[in-house]
Amino acid sequence: ASVGDYAFEGCNALSEVGPLNGCAAFGEGVFSSCENISKIAITFKQNLEAFYVSSFFKGTSDPEKYYEASDKRGSTCYVPLSLKEIEFTATAKVPDYFLYGLTSVTKVVDKSTSSASIGNHSFDGCTALTDYSAENNVISSVGEYAFHNCSSLKTLPAFNLTEIKNHAFDGCRSLEGSLDFSGATSIGDSAFKDCVSLTGITASESLTEIGNHSFSGCVSLLQTPDLTNVISIGEYAFDGCTMLSEIKGLTVSGSFGEFVFNACE
Repeated sequence: ASVGDYAFEGCNALSEVGPLNGCAAFGEGVFSSCENISKIAITFKQNLEAFYVSSFFKGTSDPEKYYEASDKRGSTCYVPLSLKEIEFTATAKVPDYFLYGLTSVTKVVDKSTSSASIGNHSFDGCTALTDYSAENNVISSVGEYAFHNCSSLKTLPAFNLTEIKNHAFDGCRSLEGSLDFSGATSIGDSAFKDCVSLTGITASESLTEIGNHSFSGCVSLLQTPDLTNVISIGEYAFDGCTMLSEIKGLTVSGSFGEFVFNACE
């Protein structure tokens, strides 16, 4: 099944869309000039490399009703300010750039039921996002820049993660408390950089690698994750963690970059 270009253009009474279940293709500007859409629900029944919700919206540029966003393909989109909630189900992967730059979205509901991953830049720049909930906690991997600069995001569900890639939560300045990533084997470069409200990370003995600048600028971090089996820690990994008072399980074997604990007062 498919939905053609500008299929619902100008349907101003439309407030909720979906669930859009397994459509193989969406045309450009499907919901252009639909100024009152508040929620979109969508199911991905196939593994799409990339998908751009912003491309649903073309046309009208009235700044009182829409804001300008890019779909990362060089196309300008005009997204209604009314769009606040996205609900999705992924069977394999949340596509790259899924909600990239959608600064009006405040709530995301993840209804995935089978093991899935979050793609690169999937929620990058969703600066108003405060509530991300997952009904089944089946996400196993978070891609590069997945939640980059989601500066209002305060909490995360109990993701069953094995891999946290580069810059995954970089700039999530409101992410607070202690996060449990007990299944993670690696934490990428700048994965939690400048998460200034984060106080702790729980990781198990499966953690073996921490990248460059992983926790740089985490000024509220009180203790490191368990480093017992970590064989590689990148340079400046905990740079500027000025409240850090406990380093857990650190051994002197393995590879350690320069200035790992720089400016940890």
